[in-house]
Amino acid sequence: MASDSSISYGDQKEFADWNPPDYDSMCCSRKRDYERKKESEASETTTVDFKPYITLQCKECSQHIDVRALHEHKKYHEALVTLKYKQGMMPESVDSLMDRRLLLLKKISNGNDLIDQKLIRQIDKAYELVRSHMDQTYEPFRQVRDDVDVNVKANSLNCSNLNILAVSWCCHKNERWKEQMEDTKVFQDSFGNDPRKAYFAVFDGYGGHRAAHVAATELHHFLLHEMIKFDSSIRCTCTINKASSAYIKKDHMEDHKSHCRPISSYSEKAKLHEISQDIVQQIIESSTKKLQLEDINERAQNLTNKSLNDNKDDMYNSRISDCFKKAHFQTDLLLSLGKEENSKVRWSGCSTVTILVDSLDRPRPVNESSSSDINRVEQIGYMHIANCGDSEAMLVRANRPYMLTKKHSTKNPAEVARVTKQGGKLSSSKDQKCVNGVLPTTRGLGNHGDPDLRKFVIRKPSTITVKLDNFSQFVVIASKGVWDVFTPDEVATLLLQILPSNRLPPTIHCTSSVRALVEQNSVILSAVQSRISYDLNKPLSKQSIEDDNKSENSSDVFSNFTRSTLSDSSSESDESHATIMLGEDTWSESSQTVEENRQRVQRGFANAMAEKLTQAAILAGTRHNVTVMIFLLPASGL
Repeated sequence: MASDSSISYGDQKEFADWNPPDYDSMCCSRKRDYERKKESEASETTTVDFKPYITLQCKECSQHIDVRALHEHKKYHEALVTLKYKQGMMPESVDSLMDRRLLLLKKISNGNDLIDQKLIRQIDKAYELVRSHMDQTYEPFRQVRDDVDVNVKANSLNCSNLNILAVSWCCHKNERWKEQMEDTKVFQDSFGNDPRKAYFAVFDGYGGHRAAHVAATELHHFLLHEMIKFDSSIRCTCTINKASSAYIKKDHMEDHKSHCRPISSYSEKAKLHEISQDIVQQIIESSTKKLQLEDINERAQNLTNKSLNDNKDDMYNSRISDCFKKAHFQTDLLLSLGKEENSKVRWSGCSTVTILVDSLDRPRPVNESSSSDINRVEQIGYMHIANCGDSEAMLVRANRPYMLTKKHSTKNPAEVARVTKQGGKLSSSKDQKCVNGVLPTTRGLGNHGDPDLRKFVIRKPSTITVKLDNFSQFVVIASKGVWDVFTPDEVATLLLQILPSNRLPPTIHCTSSVRALVEQNSVILSAVQSRISYDLNKPLSKQSIEDDNKSENSSDVFSNFTRSTLSDSSSESDESHATIMLGEDTWSESSQTVEENRQRVQRGFANAMAEKLTQAAILAGTRHNVTVMIFLLPASGL
């Protein structure tokens, strides 16, 4: 009996005609496919893993230091100070460094007092750090560089306020250290339906996102309800946060109106607005009595500080300051309800920075000012600032930074004295001090779950009014993630490099947004210069002279770029021959006006500044969420 594995004669014939596959060719084809796939993945990885090269010049040694190594470089100079090296001096060799260490230890041991073991450890640690830099072993053996995601995208808008050229904001969750984004930001154009006013705010949340979200949603409502009592220019309390993700998505989907349902969306917005209005009214009514008691105490303390001859501006500024304080009080009262708080003790909180810009008349164009009054200071508006916590704001004027806020943290000696005077305890550690061992901030909204903590982390903001003049360049509002790794001078240095009135960095070391603007500017300059050189060889007609006279009243898009190389003879006909590519649009007289192109360039520079500061903070090693908001002023040169 034949087994099942036997093959019949017919099957054997078919089996004989069968040819085995060519495994060599199959392996070669698979190998080629694998190599193509590997090359494509490598090209994609190269694009995604792009890291911007951002440097800062060290004031001690005048070297340009990568922001990734900025923190370690500062420690290196601190170690030199510990080893008693004077400014500008460095050890010549390892032997001289060893002699310096032994000399310091000998001086400590010769004293009559007890030997300070902590000081000895500091000297030994400084010696090891400096020697590792001299032996070039610090970077490969003592420092680990993590792969950091710095892919960010800023958003920008122009403003109806005539003194604000553009506003841009950029955020990063910083996934290495934070699980969720707890920061919020607010930009409201035509605040109170007044085109001269604009409202900006950044709220740095901690312990959850609820407090920052409520502050971004309701604080400006309370502010408007207080301002409308004495400011006749406030005509409406309805507001729209143009920096919110919902508004941005709506702005990008304007062309897809077929997917929108305006009736239902309008009704939903109306319902939400009515609910918000009801909540605001209830909070205002419930907080009136408490605010009256606080106002009586504050006014009694401030009577001695106020002069009898206050003018109207001072009285208005004082009222705005009171409005900010009341708005913070009412927002904090709303947070005390504890809605959507999960923990019984650790409720969410937030630091606040709010700025209200109030402009005066329209600023005079650059080409209308004569050479005799270039250095004359001319006021263009006011800026009302209130901050509560460790988020801060900075004004850059004439290439110099000026802090607009007070740092409410345990790093401020005045705040530490206030907390300890009220009976609070500060837990000291190697990195920072914390109030009751919980928070490094001494002021803020929220934190109602812990009554003991609330006694010392107060809600009272610091307020100030600053005059804006024709030398004001831009304002930076940022959360704790920026100010923990950079000083105000370093932030100003990073951003001033981008402005056209300052020296631009080489394009090989720029971010993609800055590189595009620099290349576009070179295209414009070459096109305009070639057109001007061609027109100079032609005889001028009466019509061309009239056109040139008319063009002197219109400012050039890159007036500060071309001021040193081009004369005032550039006209609108010259601009029509220059082409600038921003996105997918082309700059030409047939497609868009000069003013629209100017606004687009302003938004582009604002985006580049916000993105660069956000990327620099992430690369510098911040451990917090990063939120940056920048708005450009007339002296920015755009």
